[in-house]
Amino acid sequence: MHLHHLINFLFIMTTIELLEESLKQLKIIQRENLRREPNHPRNKFDYTVIVPDHPLGYHEHYTNDLQVAKKSAIEWATDYGRASVENRNLETVFAVR
Repeated sequence: MHLHHLINFLFIMTTIELLEESLKQLKIIQRENLRREPNHPRNKFDYTVIVPDHPLGYHEHYTNDLQVAKKSAIEWATDYGRASVENRNLETVFAVR
């Protein structure tokens, strides 16, 4: 491997690691915020279907059934390009484009 390829590889890996760490921190903050809002739908349902590119803006749909969430995500992604399903711990358990 040439030195500039190695440097590019290390830069990309460092960038990925920084982004992953930033995402972890954001999820910690989001969990803390949700604890302060006991009536938020994410606290009442097991799964959240996220549709980031909905024509009306960022959209969330809530359900307690993972199979329903996956089916909804596929339908939303077909219409709007992508969708994902997060569990109560804000972990992505399903994603589709």
